[in-house]
Amino acid sequence: MSLFSLNCLGLDIGEFSIKLAFFKKNRLFYLSERFKTPHPSKKVIVDTILNGLAKLNYKEKEKFVVTSLKGEAVSLRFVTLPLMSKSKLLNVLRLEIDKYLPFKREETIFDVEILKKEKQKMVVLIAGTKNFIIEERLSIIKEIGLEPYLITTDSLALVEAFKRSELYKTETVALLDVGYSLSKLILIEKGIPFFSREIKIGDSQFLASLCERFNIDEERAQELKKEVAFNSKEVELVLQRDFKKLAEEIQICFDYCEYSFKKTPAFLCISGGGAKFSFLKNFFSQYFNFPVYEWDLLEKFKIQSSHDKFLFNTAIGLALLGK
Repeated sequence: MSLFSLNCLGLDIGEFSIKLAFFKKNRLFYLSERFKTPHPSKKVIVDTILNGLAKLNYKEKEKFVVTSLKGEAVSLRFVTLPLMSKSKLLNVLRLEIDKYLPFKREETIFDVEILKKEKQKMVVLIAGTKNFIIEERLSIIKEIGLEPYLITTDSLALVEAFKRSELYKTETVALLDVGYSLSKLILIEKGIPFFSREIKIGDSQFLASLCERFNIDEERAQELKKEVAFNSKEVELVLQRDFKKLAEEIQICFDYCEYSFKKTPAFLCISGGGAKFSFLKNFFSQYFNFPVYEWDLLEKFKIQSSHDKFLFNTAIGLALLGK
C-alpha cells in the first residue's frame, strides 16, 4: 500500500471488453465497454478505453493506472524456499528464473511476493511474463495519456478484491472468475493465496453451445443471457455438459490441493461473465456438495445490482491495489 492514496484507475483489458474502476472520495465509479469482436487491435483497445474514460468523465489529477495480465501472457508459481530477504531472493532468481517460469531468462521480467514465513522457510509467489508483453501494455497506457503505477495479474487483483469480504480471513476459500475463454481459479487461506490455475473453459464455450442448439449468433446469445425467460430447463440441459467439464477441471485442482497442502475449500465464490447464468451456482453446489456464492463486489459498495454485477471484481481489485 502506498503512503499516499493515489486513487489509481483500475484497468482490466479482457478479450471481449475493457472494465474501468476508480475511487473518488471513497465513492466507486465503474464502467464496462465491449469490443465489437474478441481480441481487437491495439488501436481499438486504446479507442475503447478513451471512450470509457470520457463516459466516466475521468479527470483525476493523479494519472496513474493499475492493470493486469492474464492467460498465457503471464505465469504464476507458488514455491517454498529457504528464508531470505526479498532483495537476496530477487538476485538468486535473476540467475535461476527459467527453473520456475516457462520463459527464457533473457526474455523474462518477473517479481516476487513473500506470502508467508515459517521457521527457516518461506512461501513465495513468483509472477513473470515476457518483456515485449509488458512493453505492449505500457504502450497502451501511454497512448491513453496515463502513467503506469503497477502491472499485476488478474489472480492477485481478485485476491485484493476479496479482502473486502468479511470471510476472507476465516476459512479456506475458492474464487472462480469465469471469463470469456478462461476461468481463473484461486484458493486462499486466511487471506493468503496458495494455489492459482487458469482453466481453458469459459463463457465462449457456453455461448457456442447455445448458438448451435438454438441456431443463433453469439451476439444474440449474449442478449438472451439477460432474459429471465431464457434461463429455462432446456437451456440448463444444453449447458450442463460445459458446466460439467469446468467442474471436473476444478475438482482436479481441489484434489491436488487436498493431497499437496491438506487443504479443502469451505465454499466457492463465482464471478465473471459466465456467472450470469443463474443455474451455474446451483450446478456447482450440487456437484461439489458445499456452498457456492455469487460474488458481487458492487454490493459491498452499496451499489444497486445490475446484469453486469459480476464483471467488475478484477477492475475494482486493481483500483484497490492503487489506494
